[in-house]
Amino acid sequence: ASLHILGQQLLTPGWWEKNVLAIQESLEFTREIVMYSYKTPCWYAKTLASESTYRAHSDFFVLLEKNELSVLLFQKNQAVRKKLECYAISKNEIEFYWINNGLLPPANEAPHNLKLWVRRACFLIAGSAPFYLVEIFLPQFLDVIA
Repeated sequence: ASLHILGQQLLTPGWWEKNVLAIQESLEFTREIVMYSYKTPCWYAKTLASESTYRAHSDFFVLLEKNELSVLLFQKNQAVRKKLECYAISKNEIEFYWINNGLLPPANEAPHNLKLWVRRACFLIAGSAPFYLVEIFLPQFLDVIA
């Protein structure tokens, strides 16, 4: 497996971040990645944190620039998962549109009712500073693991 970082920056939170994650600050840290297996994109992930979490734990986010999140969570024990939710999305949900079109089958090849599975987790750094990981499993994921 290989990781490709699409972007990592401070942005203004959108509707979803404000209403689903309750990030009410003027800026949020956002990191977007795609995981590949044998050059096949398998899942898209977005890490999100309020600006105050980002600033208070900048050492964690600096480590994230050079490491996979799984290394920080499971090998270095830098944060603990507080909550995990799994759900399906379709073209009716905002999360669907985070994915770059090149990662999904062309519209004429994709089923009209294409659904993708999402895993959304909240982690705590130092027991109190939340950040979120939203993983969207791409249709090709099943082809790779089958």
